[in-house]
Amino acid sequence: MANAFMSGRRAADRRFEKVAIISDLHSVLMDRDAFSVFKQIYAENDFHRLVINGDLVDLPMLSSHTKKLDLIKPMAPEEVSLEDELDFTTDEILRPLNKAKKGKVPILIRLGNHDRRALRVLSSDASVLSKVLKQVARRGSPRLEDLLGLKEFNAEVSYKERDYLWHRFCLFHGQRTNVNRCRDNFYDFGQGTSGHTHKLAKYERQTDYGTAKWVESGCLRTITRIEYMDEGHLPNWQHGFVTVWFCKKSGEMYVKQHEIERGRCEFNGTVYSA
Repeated sequence: MANAFMSGRRAADRRFEKVAIISDLHSVLMDRDAFSVFKQIYAENDFHRLVINGDLVDLPMLSSHTKKLDLIKPMAPEEVSLEDELDFTTDEILRPLNKAKKGKVPILIRLGNHDRRALRVLSSDASVLSKVLKQVARRGSPRLEDLLGLKEFNAEVSYKERDYLWHRFCLFHGQRTNVNRCRDNFYDFGQGTSGHTHKLAKYERQTDYGTAKWVESGCLRTITRIEYMDEGHLPNWQHGFVTVWFCKKSGEMYVKQHEIERGRCEFNGTVYSA
């Protein structure tokens, strides 16, 4: 009976396309324990797509907020070069994620406000521009795809403000962090997910077709000793990610948030630890 039950459940699972959604890794500021837990879950479970929904990189050296950065005197990563950050993102994030699925799962990288710093280089001062041009000469192109060598990782970049999964689930990095942001996004875009806030808030409504919701995906960056906050104190951010299952035949959709707390996360009955 147990084998028949498990066989039936696996057959039902195959009806669904399964997508994992992460956001806000911030490259060299990534929390290694949180990322390790997600990577284990991603490697050991069946996913058909991975979405990185903004702020894969941090790029403080390309920030246009130089006056603010000088004022708050960030503790990190002020000594990290552009080359170091690009190499870290490639070697410590993209390559392990690609290896976890043997290159078979496509990765969609969406731009967040930090990633878009790379698109605003021409408005930067001469010293910043020279750093970027040096990397462009080395890597062959100013496009983020080439700076990060995405062809190697079955990954592509979307430059759209919003994307949609199955034309009905919105992917939006986010622009504001006010307390009603999930509700506002729900009414602006419909059902979907966002990052940017580094939290796991949600807003949901009952409809004739079931529960529709907007969920935040938390973050996978450090959440203690924040480099630009007074004394680096904790801002109540949360580690986590989102999964979405969708059955094209029936229209069923299941959207879940998964919190990674102190380097541990329960997923499908298994506890994963860093």
